[in-house]
Amino acid sequence: MSRKTEKALKELLMNNYGHYSRQHEKELLSAILLEREFKGDFNIQLTGKESLESLGAYDYPLASDPLRSTKNGFICLVAVMCRTAADMGADNLKSYALSDYFINRIESEFNMTNWMEILMEIVTAYQKLVRERLDKEYSKTVKDAVTFISEHLYDAVSLSDVAKHLSVSEEYLAARFKKETGETTGKYINRIKLQEAKTLLEDGKHTVTEVSDLLAYGSVSYFSKVFSKFFGFPPGKVAKGTLQAVKDDSNIQV
Repeated sequence: MSRKTEKALKELLMNNYGHYSRQHEKELLSAILLEREFKGDFNIQLTGKESLESLGAYDYPLASDPLRSTKNGFICLVAVMCRTAADMGADNLKSYALSDYFINRIESEFNMTNWMEILMEIVTAYQKLVRERLDKEYSKTVKDAVTFISEHLYDAVSLSDVAKHLSVSEEYLAARFKKETGETTGKYINRIKLQEAKTLLEDGKHTVTEVSDLLAYGSVSYFSKVFSKFFGFPPGKVAKGTLQAVKDDSNIQV
């Protein structure tokens, strides 16, 4: 990270810059894509207009020009919704094709007066992709298991927890999940947790220790071990030059 970037980031943080957490973002978008009620901080019905409007709202301007700032906000939204939908099993090619389409659509707007219409179209399109994948490939039991795991990504969730929630035996769920997804529940949980961990580290808002705690790994050493084995490099390599460097004031020249 350059000194100019470090200085700008420090100034933002010192001026009480705030942003919803990645955990909140994940929970909100998962609920939206699964067409469920969100029970988070906002306690809102996702089918209501107000909840959708909050998705396109950014307290901090993303450009000096209001129109450009609005467009940038919507492009950020499309990017995170695309990733979330793909993580939930939506077809990767279709997810990213939709992302490119909507980004170009947003760029072509002259005033964004129809931004609510565009937002509804974005949400509906990604909801359909997620619904198609779940309905096509999984039985209700496995679909409910995937949903439960997605909604408890930041908890220490296990096969036992999922089976208890679904009121089925661990043996039945393990066999059904493996047959339909090709993965054990443990491997599936580990994979999506590690993918989430990498995204958190790339965002640069959390240290390795914080990500380990957020995703309920128990210990940093264990988290680092499984992360390195899965990706082929340690989590510190992803985090290097991001928030960890910023938190050390001696590294920043103001």
